[in-house]
Amino acid sequence: MTSIDYLSMYEIKNIKLNNLKSQLAELEERLDVIKGGFSGDEMAQYRANGGITNIPESHYLKVEKILTLIKETEEEMKFTRRNILLIIEKVQSELHKKILYDRYLKLLSWKEISEKRDIEDYILYEIHQESLALIENYIG
Repeated sequence: MTSIDYLSMYEIKNIKLNNLKSQLAELEERLDVIKGGFSGDEMAQYRANGGITNIPESHYLKVEKILTLIKETEEEMKFTRRNILLIIEKVQSELHKKILYDRYLKLLSWKEISEKRDIEDYILYEIHQESLALIENYIG
């Protein structure tokens, strides 16, 4: 695995998390169309008492599955973030650390980093390449 692949793992997990949250919002929007909807626990209690509803149980199961996946992805992100931060902290140069942190943990665009750090694009690119070379030895 290259250093850029390793560092990009957090961003990939963030994209996955955002997709899951979008799916959840879409499902919840469909469920909100029906007045008086129930949460998963309320639905189980309602049905246990013999209640009937026109909301398909599959919708609630999907919501519960997505909520579980969101929680798992958030936990993975915490773990990944911590590991990436440990690698970045091994770099001696503060500027290199800041650029790696901004790009791979704060998920700033190159333009945002360039403006924030007041660094020309081509210089930022060079510093980034140096930063990747510096952490290559720590990724195993």
